[in-house]
Amino acid sequence: MSIEKLVKSRIREIVDWPKIGVNFKDITPLLEDKEVFSKTIDELVKPYLNQKIDKVVGIDARGFLLASAMAYKLKTGIVIIRK
Repeated sequence: MSIEKLVKSRIREIVDWPKIGVNFKDITPLLEDKEVFSKTIDELVKPYLNQKIDKVVGIDARGFLLASAMAYKLKTGIVIIRK
């Protein structure tokens, strides 16, 4: 299975939440699956492995989780941005 299909299979959609017309993408199942989460982070950092990265930016809530893991893999810091 491709990484794209694997990741999509671990993202749950909650229809009409937090309000009607909005569908929330819940990444909790992705985070709970250690192998898929690890593969996801590996795939996200792959384009940057041979570059000098000063910081990884995490944008609010879910972005903090992914950016932290990416920063760890890239051996750099993280900048947190809130809405």
